[in-house]
Amino acid sequence: MLWRPYIPILIIIVGLMIYLSNYQNLKTQYQTLKQQYREKIEVGKLYQQELEDLHQLDIQQTKELNNAKAEIARLYDAGVLATSGCASTPCVQHPKPLPLPEPT
Repeated sequence: MLWRPYIPILIIIVGLMIYLSNYQNLKTQYQTLKQQYREKIEVGKLYQQELEDLHQLDIQQTKELNNAKAEIARLYDAGVLATSGCASTPCVQHPKPLPLPEPT
């Protein structure tokens, strides 16, 4: 009967060992999730930078397009691209549009 007082202490020690084992598993899972979260944050920052670069490229190309349209309009107004003088500028004959198929 000398072992009876040690049973509660033994139960407490076993319980603490189980608790610490679970704690270690949770700690490992937490570290893994934390690392995955940091990686996703970095990927998000890279995507954000790529979107910003594409936006800047879009702005630049839109400006170039508008400048080209303005230049074409200026040349047209100056008579360089007038369609009346086929001898001085190349004549462009547009093909006739194809007829639409009739619905059946």
